[in-house]
Amino acid sequence: MLRSKSRLISGLSTLTDDGRTHQVRTDLPPEQGGENQGTSPLELVVMAYSSCTVTLFKLIAERKRISIDDLEVIVEAEKPDPMGTILSLKSIIRVKSIETQEKLEKIMDMVIKSCPVGAIIEKANIPSLMSLEKV
Repeated sequence: MLRSKSRLISGLSTLTDDGRTHQVRTDLPPEQGGENQGTSPLELVVMAYSSCTVTLFKLIAERKRISIDDLEVIVEAEKPDPMGTILSLKSIIRVKSIETQEKLEKIMDMVIKSCPVGAIIEKANIPSLMSLEKV
């Protein structure tokens, strides 16, 4: 079971733990009434998606014995209304590797199918596109 507890610190700023030993401070930007003392809860969702993608890509590559020299994922979320929610996501996986584009894209396909954060985004009916750039 995953568990989290959030406590209001001041204004709209919270301190949230993961039920283990890690904490993150959240807040909203000033234009939304916050003091910009931390990332917003919705930004955490986008951060979780990029982090999950990197982690799974690396784990799958290791399991398949595919060499990765460098890896980063950039996720952009369309959110036109500052007080609204995410309407769509676009992700770019940038991989430095001697492996073929085809092998790397197969890993990306496995990530798309297995990322638990991506599954939550899919169940929320948020359109999400992912592409891979070999650098």
